[in-house]
Amino acid sequence: MWSRTQHWTYSCSHCSWKRTTPPCGDVRIKGFTHFTHCPHCQSAPVACRPATTLDSLFEGLPEAWLRAGKR
Repeated sequence: MWSRTQHWTYSCSHCSWKRTTPPCGDVRIKGFTHFTHCPHCQSAPVACRPATTLDSLFEGLPEAWLRAGKR
C-alpha cells in the first residue's frame, strides 16, 4: 500500500548544521536526501527525525534571504 512521503530533518550536534530534505518516497540519494555524516564538519553520526511543519516551512528561507540581498 502506498503511503504519503515524508520530509526528514538531519542535524549535527557538533556544529549545529541542520537540513530538511524534500519528500523522496523510497529513493534515498546520499548527500541530498540522506546523510550519514555532517557535510559541514564531517562528524558522524548525524541525528535524523521526521520533519515538523515548521521545519518544512523554513526549509529554504535562509538561502532565499541571501539571494534576495544580492539584488
